[in-house]
Amino acid sequence: MLAVMMLAVALLPGWAVAHRDSSACTGAAALPNHCRAADSGRYVPDASHAETDHDGDGTAENCWASGDFEHFNTCTFGRPHAKYTVALVGNSHAAQWLMPLRRWADQYDLRVVTYLIPKCFAIDEKVDIGDKQRGPVMNDRCYAWGQWVQRETNQLKPDLIVTTERTYKKPIHPRPGGTYASWKAGYAGYLKGWTDQGRHVLVVRDNPVPGKQVPPCLAAHPNKLSKCAGERSVWLKPDALVAAARSLNNPLVRVVDLSEHMCTDTTCPAVIGGLCVYRDHSHMTATWIGSLATYLEEPFSEALHHH
Repeated sequence: MLAVMMLAVALLPGWAVAHRDSSACTGAAALPNHCRAADSGRYVPDASHAETDHDGDGTAENCWASGDFEHFNTCTFGRPHAKYTVALVGNSHAAQWLMPLRRWADQYDLRVVTYLIPKCFAIDEKVDIGDKQRGPVMNDRCYAWGQWVQRETNQLKPDLIVTTERTYKKPIHPRPGGTYASWKAGYAGYLKGWTDQGRHVLVVRDNPVPGKQVPPCLAAHPNKLSKCAGERSVWLKPDALVAAARSLNNPLVRVVDLSEHMCTDTTCPAVIGGLCVYRDHSHMTATWIGSLATYLEEPFSEALHHH
């Protein structure tokens, strides 16, 4: 019997050996369970398929605002006569969470309404989009989208607004304290526009941002996957939206931070628990999100039911 147990352990992937329990070391469970990140071996999706692993983010259904910010689109998923309505608001990093919300529609009797846009922000602050061809027009349109979303969501009166954003442009008119202080103040004002109308909001802390194309890195280093990891202090920058949410000290606004599933105290691996985390320079793979959503579900349910 001992020999059989030793053989079974030997056949486990490297990331599972630390706990001798593969389920405890699979996907988003791995880092909180102190499982070692493998430096080689199989992972899914593999490097050749990771870049296209974004099913369910609303792209196929044309749910996003147009790239020139001229046309504002929404989509509705789930049950048409649902008990609960959830609004998903933000840029491409918010769109990553559409897939879990769609999957939870039957379980939680949900209607999910999306307000998504690429490279823009739901904030009370005019931001320099950096469009060299259209210039200030794009800045104005981005700001107009944010104001439109707030009007639409307050009129919709959803039971919960879920929002997250990657924040990486510069305000046109920075406030005292610089860029980060401007983002924080702008987000605080925007969130207050919801809470003043009695809206419940769940802010999801943004995911780490590698700043480099991860799948090609993994393809280039199949026996040294750690070369594609990054320092936590570099990949996981302070989140101004989260800071704004906490500064309001309002029970209508909740924050969920899943960073412990993506980074150790010092490092953010590119492959965790046998799963490829990133599909490009900043977005997560749908496969990884499917695993990570397990840990979003409880705070989501509590926020939805206003517990």
